[in-house]
Parts: sequence; C-alpha cells; structure tokens
Amino acid sequence: MIHIKAEDTIIDIVEKIESQNTWDIVLDFPLGHPILHNYISLKILKTKVWERKLIIATNDRIGRKIGKQLWIQYSHIKDSSFYGETSSKKLMTHNFTFFEYLKFQIKSYISELRHSLESNKKLNSLWKYSRIYHEKTSIWIFLWALLLSVLLFVFIYYFAVSKTYIYITPELSVKKEAYNFILNEKEENTILWNNKYIKVNNIVREVSINETYTSSEIQNNSNDVSAWNIRLMNETDAEIALVWNTRVQTSDWIVFTLKNQAIIPAAIKDNFWNTSPWSVEAAVVSRNRDDSGNFIGSRWNIPAETKLILPGLSEEEQALIYAVTIDDFSGWVDDFDTVISQEDIDNAYLLFEVKLKTEALRILKNSIAENNKINNTQIDILSGWKSIRYSEAIINLEPGVGVWDIKDTFILNGSIEIQAYTFNRESIIQKLRTLLTERNLEWVEKISLVDSSSLRMSEIISSQTNPFQMKATFEIEALLFHDFLHTQNNYIEQLKGKVVWLPKSEAIKTLINDPKIRNVEIDIRPFFIKTVSKIQKNIIFEVR
Repeated sequence: MIHIKAEDTIIDIVEKIESQNTWDIVLDFPLGHPILHNYISLKILKTKVWERKLIIATNDRIGRKIGKQLWIQYSHIKDSSFYGETSSKKLMTHNFTFFEYLKFQIKSYISELRHSLESNKKLNSLWKYSRIYHEKTSIWIFLWALLLSVLLFVFIYYFAVSKTYIYITPELSVKKEAYNFILNEKEENTILWNNKYIKVNNIVREVSINETYTSSEIQNNSNDVSAWNIRLMNETDAEIALVWNTRVQTSDWIVFTLKNQAIIPAAIKDNFWNTSPWSVEAAVVSRNRDDSGNFIGSRWNIPAETKLILPGLSEEEQALIYAVTIDDFSGWVDDFDTVISQEDIDNAYLLFEVKLKTEALRILKNSIAENNKINNTQIDILSGWKSIRYSEAIINLEPGVGVWDIKDTFILNGSIEIQAYTFNRESIIQKLRTLLTERNLEWVEKISLVDSSSLRMSEIISSQTNPFQMKATFEIEALLFHDFLHTQNNYIEQLKGKVVWLPKSEAIKTLINDPKIRNVEIDIRPFFIKTVSKIQKNIIFEVR
C-alpha cells in the first residue's frame, strides 16, 4: 500500500507507483486530495500502472464516481482480503451475521457521508457539481443505497445462503444383556462383596388348609340279583369266540358284560341250504352306570326275549351275531347310596398334597407382594434348584370318617412348611443397567428403556446348600437407539456427505434406508430451493 501525502503531486505519485513491484497498486489518499477530483490526473495514474490492478483507498464519494469511469477500483477498507470481493462473498467467507453485516454497511455509509461533507467544505467541490448532484439528491441517493444494501443482505443471508434442516427419528433396537451373579446368604460387609454378589434371605412359612372331596362309589340297595342267563346267537358260517367281559346292551344303552368266555359254533345248513342259527347260553352281569355315567337302577329290569346287540361289532355283523334274554330281568329298584371308597381317599391324598404346596407358595408370594407395596421394594422369590423347599406334608382325614361310610363328601386337612430364598430384584436390574451403559461401544448407543419386567434367570450354573449359594445367569432386555448427536460420534458428518446437494426426495430415500433411522423429515430454506445445501455446515441435523 502506497500512502499519498497531501502535498504529493502527480509526478510524486507516479514515481512511487514505478518503485512498486507488486501486482496490486493500492493508493491511500488523504481526505480532500485534489487528484481524486481530476479526471486527467486519474487517467495518468491508470496509464502508469500498465496491466497491474489500481486500487484507490478513499471515502471520497465524488472522487470515486469520477474514477469509476476509468475502471479504477475503490475501497474504503484497508484490508487486502476485501479487495475484489462482492458482498455475498464477504458474507460467506468472513462468516458475518445479519447484524454484523448491517452494522458494517451503516458505518461505511455514515463515514462516506461525513468525509464527503468535510471534503466539500474544504475544496468547495460540491458547488462545482451542484448542477448534477445537489445536496438533497445526494442524501436521497445515500438513503436508497442503504435500503438496497439491506435488501441485498436479506436476500443473500436468507435466500442465497441455503440451509437444510433434517429431522430424524432413530430406529429402536432390542439388546439383551446377560451377566453371571453369585447369590448367597453372606453378610453384605464381607470383603468379597462386589457387583457380582447378590444377598439372599431365607424365609420359612408354615401353611395349613383343608379341602372337601366328593365320594364316587355307589352302594346298591336292591335285591341281590347280579347275574342272568342270555342266549347268544350266531348266523354266520364261522365259529365265534367271545372273551370274558364282552359287552352286550339293549337298544336304550343298558349294558351287561359276559361273566365267562363263550364260544358259538357256526350256523347249521340243511339239505336245502337253509341256515339255522346256532345258540349257546351264557351268564351276564350288570354295571352300576350306563355310558353316560348315570346310575341304572330299575332300568335293569327288562323282559324275556329282549334282543341284545354286541356294540363292538359293525352293523352288518350285529345283524348276524346277537343275543336274547331267556328270563325276565327283575328285582332292581332305584335305591342306592354314595359311599367313600379307599380309592376315593387315596386319590384325595395325592391331590391334597399338590394343593398344599401350591397354596403355600401362593400365600408366600402374596405376603411378599404386600410387603413390597407397603415398603416400596422389589423383593422376589428366587426360583431354581432347591431354592424353594417343602417339608413332608401332614394330611389327616376328618375325625369319625372311614372307608364305606355313606357320605357324599369328605374333608381332608393338613399342613406343610415352605422354605424359600428371596432377593432384591431392583438390585440386579441396577447392576445390569450399569453394565449396559459400560459396555456401550464408543458411546454411540443410548438407552431408551430398560424393561424391568423382562428380567429372568436363564441358567443355573452351580448351586449348593448349607450355606446356600447359587451361581446363575440373569438377563434383561433394553431398548437402544443410535446417539447421533454425541460429541464423539461422527456419524452425522457421514450422513451429511451422503445427502449433500441431493434432491429432497432422493435425500429422504437415502436416509430412510439407513438401518439406524426410522423416519426422516427435511426442511429446506428458502422454500423455493429443492435440493439439499451443498455446504455441509449448512446442513443441520436434529433428533426427535
């Protein structure tokens, strides 16, 4: 930069230009120098720089108007980085904000106006050009220029400099965390106590219940007629053998069974090939109940010559092999009682022991749940090998009741002792939550939710008693999503590189195909631009 003194003539200035070896010749004129308003002098300076660039640094507005006719560049900023730059380039290169650039423009025009007025007072040059640019016109030109500059800035800042806002919804993934814990009865102040140990407590509870059971044996009070004779008929040409307990029944489903084995010879054919059925007598006994489970009673009383079929045969075979009653079946009345059988008692004992254990566990769980509600805790029963134990059940039949007593129901009462180990469920959940956080690779995943209800003991590795200790694997599920905005995560920059300068629809398609992203919305400003910004720093990601 060449500093021009107030007393320097055109010859002095030319000598200073010729002594410079730089490509850009920057002349810093003092305010009111006469050469700035002399067209001939300015043309001489333009000629002497030859093909080099001539730049005059001054705030003299009138002088700048004369020099621009000779294609001389002017600058009121004495900083070479601004030479030759347009307003839009200054805005983007030097990262001006709206208010910074507005402040810069206002100061520039105020400075120009002040220097112009001072120059006019010293040189009285204002009157020289008063025919074209009088004072009122200059003020209006200044105001219009200021307005145009503000509008230009607004256009550059909000329209020419495009910004793209991308709103992404991360995709959730389920991760299962498993860890081996040692559960024992040791005190918590033990030296070995750390994150892998879980304290358990032994709980013992005695439970007593009673249960009513139904008698199933029927005692018949009819006459003692237990067997009758029937005639078995065979019209086939083959011998038929019927085993013991073969069923025969009436048309209304009254069932009898053979008391002994029976063999029926084949039918007899005469000389004219006529068939005569062969018959044998056999004894049958009655059943107490029909196929529907109803007591038969007086329905056993059937007349002689009643046809009986064999239900185990087909319809065609039943027409050829059948039976008929020889005498009237009589003597049965609807008089019977329900009695307690030994089988009823034995079955009731088995069911009652299972009921005792089930009820003891239910009562223990309800008691723990009630305490959790009162104390706001999460104590749970430890399941697994020998963690829940029962004593031998004590079962008694109600006093004064025995086998074959006539009773529809009878009562069993008994007691059992249950022993179980409990643990703090929340303690294991917190430990697993910590492990999930610590094992989060490079901090690129973020925990959305830890599903406490998914906690379960998946495997028992080892177990012992006295004292009780169990090594088991517990696992829990958590919902995770990619932490796009973490300071150590550069994944956002990779996404910016994929979508830069793409059409909006293509950018959405590219991002939505990323496995870490569930949904995408893109807002491009200004509204008439349809492509993503080509400047990566103007692409702004936000996570919803």
